[in-house]
Amino acid sequence: MRRSIRRGAAAALVALRMAVPFPPAQEVSLDALVSLSKSTTLSNVPLTRVPSGIEIDVDGRAFLLLPFPGAVEIELECVSDGMLNVYRASESGMGEPPFRYSAIPRGTARLRFDLLESDKWTYRSRPVLLFDGSTRLSITGIHVRPPPRDPELLRTAIDRAAFWAPESIGHTTINFLTPTLWSVMDGIFLADVVAGSAVVVFAVALAGIRIARRRWNPGIALSIAALAAVAAQDAHFLVRLVPAVNLSLPADPEVRIRDNYYFAPEMGALASLARATIRHDETVGVVGAPDDWFAPQAMCFNLAPRQCGIVKPGETSYAGISGIGRLRLDEMDAIVYIGGRDPLPPGFGPVAGVGRRAFIARRQ
Repeated sequence: MRRSIRRGAAAALVALRMAVPFPPAQEVSLDALVSLSKSTTLSNVPLTRVPSGIEIDVDGRAFLLLPFPGAVEIELECVSDGMLNVYRASESGMGEPPFRYSAIPRGTARLRFDLLESDKWTYRSRPVLLFDGSTRLSITGIHVRPPPRDPELLRTAIDRAAFWAPESIGHTTINFLTPTLWSVMDGIFLADVVAGSAVVVFAVALAGIRIARRRWNPGIALSIAALAAVAAQDAHFLVRLVPAVNLSLPADPEVRIRDNYYFAPEMGALASLARATIRHDETVGVVGAPDDWFAPQAMCFNLAPRQCGIVKPGETSYAGISGIGRLRLDEMDAIVYIGGRDPLPPGFGPVAGVGRRAFIARRQ
């Protein structure tokens, strides 16, 4: 039931965004794309032509820059050997929030990306797909949709896409939500429109009460206006939030941990595996990427009450969450490796994992 609500909400948002007429999508020649990549920097990893399509070996992050300036939508058909996230943006807005992403499940998938949800879309910006994970990805088909020729239709499409775009769950969602704009093109925030509408509701309610009761009652009119403003803002927030969250509440905490790191699916799967395979009385180290604060801290949090230290090069003892506690390497029974670039410490070898860069190691 909850999944149906979520899917229905997502489908409704797509219908609202697609009310603006778009030109038909155009199929991308995979042969031409591979050929062009040999003379132009379209990707930071080789694009290998195989019978089924294009093969990309993703080990960390791999980007694909599509040579179609002004594309408003991408349809991607692919086959993945493992867990993967794909971020999409226009070239001019890459690396700036809100970060729009989708999970590519193991197996065959067909995904649609609305580039107008991205920040700083322009006619000259080429679409960028950033794959994050550790797996072999086969792209079997790509379709791109050009923008409408009518500038006014395009303005409407941009405003509508941003207004109805689902919330992007990320590292900072606990502290910050994506600001909602009534009009991206004009820089008008939804809160300003709601506030202005509340003034109108107040005036209408005040006049209605005066006519009905033959006396002024600004207190009731103000309450009606306030309730209308809160209801409108909250309704829009729920419409944007429902498609972005998992509405099911499984009783098993391991399932909740495994399935609810939307922006880091390897993180959730590895945390669940580590909790199942590392005993509570064992000590553990975590190795992450040099610039990644989140994954090691979150992994140690998920492994509590096990003693945990974050392994960093050049140190002889390793602190835990927020620098609390110290562990030496010879005190560690296991190492959880999540997206690191450095080799495992001497004497440790992989024993279980969910990907090439997400595994558990023990002393050999």
